[in-house]
Amino acid sequence: MRSPDSPKTYAQKTYAHLARLILVLSLAPTIGLGIGRFAYALVLPDMRDSLHWSYSAAGFMNTINAVGYLAGALLASRMIRRFGLAANVRWGSLACVLSLALCAMSANFVVLSFARLLAGFAGAAGFVGGGALAAMIAQSRPARADFLLSLFYAGPGIGILFSGLIAPFVLQAFGPGSWWIVWWAMTLLTAVMIMPLLLAPLGANALAGPTVRTSLSIGPVAIYLVAYFLFGAGYIAYMTFMIAYVRDGGGGAAAQSLFWSLIGISAFVTPWYGAACWRSTAAVRPPPSFSASTRSARRCRSSATRRCCWQSRHWCSTSPSSRWWDRPPPSCAPIIRHRNGRPGSPR
Repeated sequence: MRSPDSPKTYAQKTYAHLARLILVLSLAPTIGLGIGRFAYALVLPDMRDSLHWSYSAAGFMNTINAVGYLAGALLASRMIRRFGLAANVRWGSLACVLSLALCAMSANFVVLSFARLLAGFAGAAGFVGGGALAAMIAQSRPARADFLLSLFYAGPGIGILFSGLIAPFVLQAFGPGSWWIVWWAMTLLTAVMIMPLLLAPLGANALAGPTVRTSLSIGPVAIYLVAYFLFGAGYIAYMTFMIAYVRDGGGGAAAQSLFWSLIGISAFVTPWYGAACWRSTAAVRPPPSFSASTRSARRCRSSATRRCCWQSRHWCSTSPSSRWWDRPPPSCAPIIRHRNGRPGSPR
């Protein structure tokens, strides 16, 4: 008879299982963003030459993709409430694979525009749903949450890297007018990638802990929304036409592949770099919310406002933390015991 695992061994196995689950989830942005959204830049020069497009027509394909992406991001929360997180990820990824197949089967401008719109919409839906699932899984291991979450956001870099290693050499091998073969290659690649995503246990049983719905105020994150908007306005034109610029400058398949692969590698390592920067910053000083949390903790000392503090999910309603600025004051201990249902706690 096999002896049971020690608590340490069991924790290690559980952590490894969670890491594998998030890696599987990362295939959603790999398919939807890294390939479905960005691989178009690799075939744009050949499509423009073969289909006699202007730069405006070529740019429209990415514009309609961005419109779909925006619509998918705005409607993702409603679709998640209606169909669930796991279904959102799986169906979004499947729709991205379908959009790649549509690009391979038709040279009609309207059909290609619809395919790019579908890729943007489905990619955003899968990305939002996958990000929410990955965050829920990562929260079950707070000490390694940053690393676990970084596994998911490395997905787009993987897709950019794979497409950069394949598309330029397919175009070189089959010659001008072979853009549709590249789309078929991307379709087959994503069809293989999606299999683990369809088979993984992404339902409610795969996650520990209930889902809590909270309200969101736009004000505190407005600066980040503005920064992300400016980032999107800058990178989208660059990512669309840069390979065409490299080719027109005399760069062959190797130069195009190297250029695109470097972008993928940098996108792949950025989540780990960001997590490391956050850990080093958090070790030196408390987060910006420290002063607000301090004021909330002071209010918790008053028995008349304990219920308000408890409902507002500040220190008096959170679990203890290893960081000194997140630890609740002693006056919150009775409320935490009451929340956890311990005997002898005040009612």
